[in-house]
Amino acid sequence: MKLAKLDRLSRSVIDLCSLLEQSEREGWSLVLLDLGIDTTTPAGRVQAQVIAAFAEYERRLISQRTKDAMKAAIERGVHCGVTSKVP
Repeated sequence: MKLAKLDRLSRSVIDLCSLLEQSEREGWSLVLLDLGIDTTTPAGRVQAQVIAAFAEYERRLISQRTKDAMKAAIERGVHCGVTSKVP
């Protein structure tokens, strides 16, 4: 399977490792086009895992920033969420 970007496939190290194991069992491989990483090699596999770890880290940072911003907005009295249209 050829992918343009690893972080579009998964932002979870566990998910990526599961996919790598599945590809090995089923005889197919992941090739990350943007980084030129071939996961059939030991070096390519560890590179993909490190990149997945940073993608997971970034996902968690985005989540935390969003929660912090929503909390701050609510404290300022800003309504966050859907407004019901039902009376």
